[in-house]
Amino acid sequence: MDTCILLKDLSFSINHDEISKKLNLSRQENIEIVKKLTKEAKKIVVPKAIFKECFISERGDNFIVLDGIKFNSRIVSVNLCEENRAFPYIVTCGTEIKHWSNSKKDKFEKKIAEFIIQEILIQCLSSLKNHIEKSFTTSKLARVNPGSTIDWKLNELKNIFSILSDKIKSIEVTLDSTFFMTPDKSNSGIYFHNETDYKNCYMCSAKDCPLREENYDENYYNRYYERKLESDKLTTTSNSY
Repeated sequence: MDTCILLKDLSFSINHDEISKKLNLSRQENIEIVKKLTKEAKKIVVPKAIFKECFISERGDNFIVLDGIKFNSRIVSVNLCEENRAFPYIVTCGTEIKHWSNSKKDKFEKKIAEFIIQEILIQCLSSLKNHIEKSFTTSKLARVNPGSTIDWKLNELKNIFSILSDKIKSIEVTLDSTFFMTPDKSNSGIYFHNETDYKNCYMCSAKDCPLREENYDENYYNRYYERKLESDKLTTTSNSY
């Protein structure tokens, strides 16, 4: 595939009762605010995503070359060691909903608005994943994100943006000199075929992360990546005789 794909029909479903429960709200006046903001958000939000099917042309212990661009990470290299393709992506809730959130002057309303957008982003990530799995018959996918693991630095977001450059204007997402994405309710990484339930969360110690799916495991990297590196070296040595 020579160009990336733009999606404007990412599915999501937000319900004010569910959001109120997640926020542990019990006062009826607060629940009514959530209800009002949920209705507003549904009318305004225009989530978008771009992604590209890319093929691996080279790989090493600590890198892969995807679509001609080198990604430096032991974790990425191991995760894709048996794969020949992957799917760099960017997902965003859009500038429209961010302007809406910024317009809220009341602190409580602003907090609720931000939470609603975050819930939409989580669902849109799932929607994109399902779309790729179905359209490219990949079977089960996992995602890995720069800055969310021990050894894949945030600055490699620029490589993903480079791969997807021909459609980035369509989603209005920008990357600044500190590798911060605008609008901030955006997410970028690589989806790849995986049957082991890999999650960034095992190696990410960030607290209160809204995207957290699993608990942090300080020994996860040592078990699954350093050990495999030693195994690879032993295999290479034995094969050389």
